[in-house]
Amino acid sequence: PVVSRSLPVMVDRGAVPDGLVLGEPRLDASIASVRGASSLVARVHEVAARVTIDPSGINVDGEYDLVALEERGDIVAPVDIEPERVHVRIVVGRELASRTLPVAPRLTGAPPAGFTVRSVTAVPVAVTARGPLDAMTDLEAVATEAIVLDGRTTTFEKPVSLVPPNGVEVVDAPSVKVTVEIVAERGSRAFGVGLALSGARDDRTYRLSVPDVLVTLGGTRAALDAVDAAALRAMLDVSGLAIGDASVAVAVDAPPGTTLVAISPARVTVTVGTGPTSPPGPTATPGP
Repeated sequence: PVVSRSLPVMVDRGAVPDGLVLGEPRLDASIASVRGASSLVARVHEVAARVTIDPSGINVDGEYDLVALEERGDIVAPVDIEPERVHVRIVVGRELASRTLPVAPRLTGAPPAGFTVRSVTAVPVAVTARGPLDAMTDLEAVATEAIVLDGRTTTFEKPVSLVPPNGVEVVDAPSVKVTVEIVAERGSRAFGVGLALSGARDDRTYRLSVPDVLVTLGGTRAALDAVDAAALRAMLDVSGLAIGDASVAVAVDAPPGTTLVAISPARVTVTVGTGPTSPPGPTATPGP
């Protein structure tokens, strides 16, 4: 009868030339199915890809046929093997070294105007790399594939592959998860704002020590760009003031999305007099 068996795929490296050290084989398929007459399939001890190591120390990186082998190494045939071929990678060097190195996310492009990258983190933050001693000596980090920032305005998380130099392999984590925190740029901007009175009486005159104040607002770049300077109001509450001089605090309502950073000066001297006429000098029109 015809039967099938699943067996792990092994790598038969043959005789390794003197002076060479090999890394662990990496295959794109770890299990193979052997199908054929039950008497033949029963003799199969392992499925192997037979690889020849070049004495010059060139890395193994190619497709190899799979063969069914008996326990003593003889080929068992005819049987069908699925897959028929596997891709085998083996780092070959005169001397290999291993090091734990930090992951270096590689960013390309930039967020749109008004946004900036606050932080970049990778999980795991470090990996174990292995390769020829001369290559590992100068290697300070393992880079990721490019992470494009163009058009990004919010924080995002992305799995990315590691891209070690030629001849170097990452042992424990071929890919990492990178989080890029993108935030709106913040700043401040100053506006000259005229003063208006609140609670003024018709039978009083009001003289101000300054006609306007400098108002500093903070917020995101977009929020500051949206501020209508002509709509800003700096108010002085003069209700209840007696005739004479009084120091009155300036009040400003910050537009949506902004915060009030400073007012200069923060207090204005108001001179209250009698009569409906307005004396010469800096004055303010009574507000609603």
